[in-house]
Parts: sequence; C-alpha cells; structure tokens
Amino acid sequence: MIEALYENPAAVTSLFCGDPKSFVATLFLALASQEKPKRNIIKLHLQYLTSHFWPATETSTHDEIFHRILFPFLLFTKSRQKTAELVWDLVGDRLPTESSAFIWLDGCVALVKAEMAETEQTDGVELMNQINFSVSSKIAGEFIISKPKKKGRFNCF
Repeated sequence: MIEALYENPAAVTSLFCGDPKSFVATLFLALASQEKPKRNIIKLHLQYLTSHFWPATETSTHDEIFHRILFPFLLFTKSRQKTAELVWDLVGDRLPTESSAFIWLDGCVALVKAEMAETEQTDGVELMNQINFSVSSKIAGEFIISKPKKKGRFNCF
C-alpha cells in the first residue's frame, strides 16, 4: 500500500505540501507507534521524505522533519542498526547539510562513514557504541560552540 502511495511522488507531494505539518505529525506517529514498522516501510517513507517532500517544503518544515522523523533514528542500537545506517546515508546523500536543521550535525556524516569503514576491525556492538559516542560528542561540541542567530530549539544559554 505504501508503494502505491509513493508511486506518483509529484501528485502526493502537492497534496502533502498543502498541510506539511500535518503530514510530518502523521508520519511521526506512524513511525513511533507501539508496533514498529518494518524496515522496508521505514525506508520507503524516508526515501520519499528526503527525495521529494524535503525539497518541496520550507525551512520550518525541514526543522520539523529533522527533529521529529530523522533524529530519532540517528543513534545505533542492535534492533535499529540497519535503519540508522539508512538514515545516515540519506542525510549524507540527499539532504543539503547547509540547512539550519543540520547545523550541529556538521561533520557527523563523515565521522559515521569513517567509523563504518572500520567494521572488519571491530565487533558490531562495540562499533555501534563507538559511533554513538563519537556522534554524541561531536553534536555536544557543535551545540556548545554554536551561537544561534535567533531563538530556537537550542538557545538555552
């Protein structure tokens, strides 16, 4: 059913862009539901979101997409390892990192790719822990040194 929905991305994008906040909120609820969707369903949603919906929406919607949909999948766990890899690939390959949503992720995509390249030298759990530690340290560093131009999600100093 999801495949049919996204089969004609131009048609559904114009429909979803009529009320982008509602689409993001609905997608968030679907992805965060008690019954976790299968990885292929998540992949379809995220590929559509990053390839078609993101370019058609404004910055405020980008922030919402990033924080509500993409960010929860960035850290690695045993059950979400493949999903995290997918999200990092989509963030690195399809989304403009100069977007304000990504300002504090600066350098994280390269860091994750470099850590993933070392997979033969490290066991899976240890690698996921190392990536999570590296990413969280990088984000914390970006958060501390950044000075938002306007009051926003992280302007708490």
